[in-house]
Order: sequence, then C-alpha cells, then structure tokens
Amino acid sequence: MRSQLSSVAICLANAQRVACPAFVADAQAQKAAAVAAALASMRDEHRVAVARKVVIDRRKEVVENAVARRERTEARERAIRQQREQESERQRLADEQRRREVERAQRELDAVRRAEALKLAESIREKAGIVVDINDLDMLDTDKLKVLQREQLEKDKHDMQARLKLLSRRADHTERAYRRAEQPLLADDYEKQKRSDREHHDAARRAILDTAREKHAHDVALKKRVARVFDDFNVVRQKLDTGRSEALAAERRRLREQLAEAMEERVAEYRRLRAAKDEADELERVKREAEREAEELANAAKAAKAAELARLREELAVQRARDEELLRQRLEKEAEAEAGPKAPAKYVPPSRRAGATGSPAPVSASATPPAAASPKPEAPASTGKYVPPSRRQRPAQ
Repeated sequence: MRSQLSSVAICLANAQRVACPAFVADAQAQKAAAVAAALASMRDEHRVAVARKVVIDRRKEVVENAVARRERTEARERAIRQQREQESERQRLADEQRRREVERAQRELDAVRRAEALKLAESIREKAGIVVDINDLDMLDTDKLKVLQREQLEKDKHDMQARLKLLSRRADHTERAYRRAEQPLLADDYEKQKRSDREHHDAARRAILDTAREKHAHDVALKKRVARVFDDFNVVRQKLDTGRSEALAAERRRLREQLAEAMEERVAEYRRLRAAKDEADELERVKREAEREAEELANAAKAAKAAELARLREELAVQRARDEELLRQRLEKEAEAEAGPKAPAKYVPPSRRAGATGSPAPVSASATPPAAASPKPEAPASTGKYVPPSRRQRPAQ
C-alpha cells in the first residue's frame, strides 16, 4: 500500500511539473532562497558559536590553570610540611632508637659481665673448692677472681700434662706390643699380596688381549666391506674432483680478472691522488715563494724606510747643530753690539763675559776706547739684570 501511495505521489508531482512549470519554478526559487537564508544564518550562528566556544575554552583554561596552580602550590606546601614532619619524626625515632640501643647494649654488657663472673665463680667453686657467694657477685673483686682462676688453670694444666704423659706411655707400649705380634704375620701377608697382584695383572692382560682381538676382527670385516665399493668410490670421487677443478679454475679466472681490474682501478686512483698531491704541493710551493717574496719586499721596504728615517734624523741633527751654532754666534754679536766698544784691556774668561751669567763683565778704569773705532750709538747702561735675546733692543740699522 505504501509503495502504491509513493508511486501515485510521484506521478502527481510529475504531472504538476508538466502542467504548471511556473509553480514548480516558484517553488524551486523559494526553496533556493530558504536554503541560502539557512546557509547564511547557519554561517553566522556557526561563527558566533565558534567565538563563544573560544571564549568559554579560554575562560575554562584560565580557571583550570588557576586551580591547577593553586593545587600545585598546596600540594608543594603539603609535601614540604609532610617532609618536615617526617624528618622530625625520623630524627625523633632515630634518637629514641639510639637511646634504646645504648641502654640495651649496656644491659647486655652488664648481663655478660654478670654471667662471666657467675661462671667464673662456679668454676672456681667446683674445681678449686673455694666457696664463692653467688648473691654477692657485684661486690666481689674481679682481680681476686682472676687470681683464683689463674691458680685453678695452672692446677688443671699440671693435671692435664700428667694425664697426657701417662696416656702417651701407654700408647707407646701398646704400639710396641702390636708390632711384636704382627712381625710373624708380615711374610704370609706379603705372599698373599703377591698372589693377589698377579691374579689382577693376568685378568687385566686377558681383558686387553680380548678387546684388541675383537677390535681387529671388526676392523678386518669393515675393510672387506668397504673394499667392495672402493672402485665405485674412486670413480665418483674422480668425477667430483673434475667438476670441482673446472669450477675452481673458472672461479680462479674470475678472481684474477677482478683482481686485475681492482689493481688497475687502484693504480688509476693512486695516479690521480698523486697528481692531485703534486698539484697541491706545487701550489703550496708557489704560495710559499710568493709569501717569501712579499716578506722580503716588506723587509726591504722596512729597511729602506728605517735608513731614510736615520738619514733624516742625521740631517735634522746636523741642521739643529748648525742652527744652534748660528744662534750662538748671533747672540754673541748682539751681546757685543749691546755692550758697545770696549778697550782690549784685560782678558775676561767666557764664564764671566756679559750674557754668560747675566752680569756685565768688569772693565778696567784705565782702559780707553781705541782712536780708530767707528762711531756707534751708545748702549744703554746695564742694570745687572739678565735680558733674554728675544726681548733685547736691537740697534737701528
């Protein structure tokens, strides 16, 4: 029934599409508009939902991080507090255990000392016949107990040595008696031992001969059985050797060819490497020569520069000496010009001349100017104060 209704509906829809195309087009347009509007609203809703989800996830992440951070902090503080408590508890237990061990060791030591004292007292009382009060062991003198024990040990040692000496004498007498009683029986025992050894030797020899005889018979039978197939074995072996020899020869030829090819490749590689090495050596030699030439040129330039500098220094020194000499002569002339004409009366040393120490040279009272002296302007009177040449007044030309 359902399939028939579906068929009727399909037929009616096809008929309506054929009879009224405008209705179908309008329905399709409305459907397309509805689909477009639904898609647009769906995109907007999806965008809003995604943005809301991002905000919610971020807030959730922030809250989770804060909660996790707080939990980690609390857990860390809790762990630190528990660790401190455990450390304090462990220290307290260790101290308590140490105290208990010390007390137990002391009690054990006291018990051992008391047991040793009790044992020593009982030993002394039993062996030496000395009466010791067991209830007053704590009040006994240890040195006295040791002295008593030493005396008892000396006595026991003496008694033991006496008993050992007696037992040794008895054992010696018993051994001598045994030997004297065994002496007639040694010859009979020797004969019995000889007969027993001879019987064992004969039995072993017979067993060896029987085993060798059986092995020989087995080997002879095996040789006869193998001799029947020996010719066939030789034929098969010859065939196998022939095939193997041919294969071995072919393998040898192949290996020789491979060896020759490998040797040729090795020689070619060696020659290539040798050529590359020679080229590298040549480049290195050229580089070293260029560096050496550059170094020689640099050294020559340095030497030339040093020689030129030395020459300039010498010329400068000579020029400076010459300038100083000219300056000295000029200063002397200026000093003579400032001092005016003087009579050649008395010799004055250079150290006392005018301008040498800043004071004028002494002049004799009877000195008179020469008659043929040329007239010059009179020099100003000297005041005795030194005036440098640069500030002196020059005579007018």
